Amino acid sequence: FTLIGEGLGNYNLSDVSTINRIYEYVEPIDGQKQGSYEPVIQLNAPTKIQVGGINGAYHPTEKTSIAFEVAGSVNDLNLFSDIDNDDNNGFAGKLKVKQTILKTPETRKLDAFASIDMINEDFRTIERLYSVEFNRDWNLSNPLGDQRYIIGGLDYSDAKIGNFRYEFQNLDYSENFSGNRNVLGLNLKFGNFKIVTTGSTLQSDGSELNSKFFRIHNIASYSFNKSWIGGKLSVEDNQVRAVINDSLTPTSQKFNAYEVFTGLGDSTKVFAEVGYRYRVNDSIRNSELTKVSTSNNIYLKSRILNKPTSQLSVFANYRILKDEDEINEDEKSLNSRLLYNQSFLKNAIRLNTAIETNNGVLPQQEFTYVKVAPGEGI
Repeated sequence: FTLIGEGLGNYNLSDVSTINRIYEYVEPIDGQKQGSYEPVIQLNAPTKIQVGGINGAYHPTEKTSIAFEVAGSVNDLNLFSDIDNDDNNGFAGKLKVKQTILKTPETRKLDAFASIDMINEDFRTIERLYSVEFNRDWNLSNPLGDQRYIIGGLDYSDAKIGNFRYEFQNLDYSENFSGNRNVLGLNLKFGNFKIVTTGSTLQSDGSELNSKFFRIHNIASYSFNKSWIGGKLSVEDNQVRAVINDSLTPTSQKFNAYEVFTGLGDSTKVFAEVGYRYRVNDSIRNSELTKVSTSNNIYLKSRILNKPTSQLSVFANYRILKDEDEINEDEKSLNSRLLYNQSFLKNAIRLNTAIETNNGVLPQQEFTYVKVAPGEGI
């Protein structure tokens, strides 16, 4: 029996137990069906998706490179029907240009780059085109229309001190979204001192949502002979507002995290690192971003054994979460993980062991299940 809708069937579900269900026939009244179920199974139409493309590259000079890619897709949701086939075919194209502005014998190099993606709204892919965080980076909810994605920037590298990269990005959907991002990447080393920075700012306008998204993550460390010390600073401020009433949506959030750490050993071989992290979390309260909790974390991560045939690593984290409302008691949680790998007979036999302990991190949850077509659920 299949649920087909109220008043569309001749049967109702009268009894449900763990191992069976009983359906009861309900006689129509004046020819109008009174049930919601019928002894039928809806057949799923066969579908098809095909993607094909051509790509190439051209180097007019040693300092200039041009690359392109064009692709087409066919996405038919019902091979048994010719109805609504006008949106089956889609096309996409990409053009990339890179120009070396400066290049010295001392391995200093400055490149300028640009790219543009043009994607028709009917184009479909088998695999994702962009990173898994793409929608969150742009605060995308339901983009509609043809897509245009433009990137331009500068990339500077120096073999002695590191590299610097800046990107300006523009994303536009023809029907309901337009946004600009500035992206910064920094990886510099001065002797034993190293600093790594990644950050971005977003300003977007849409038919339903507008947003401002700032985030930055910094790591600074100083290395001694067989040890190191350092600190981290992470900030995220994501404010998403509904156009209809200019109010913050529940997806808005903000946090500041401060961390110090120290380690002993060789981080590529055998080592141990301990650290402390303090984090302040803001969430929506009374339609405003308000401080809701703070947390104190102490962690240990180490690789105790690192040989060609055996590796042993340990991680542990202890957290105290304090609610600003002071209604609930402080939540204390301890998480740890032990990983052991061993190989025998020149890797002919491998042993992998993982032990994890989790305490105080998962609240009780309830799940809602949605009925899908037979054979499509788990």
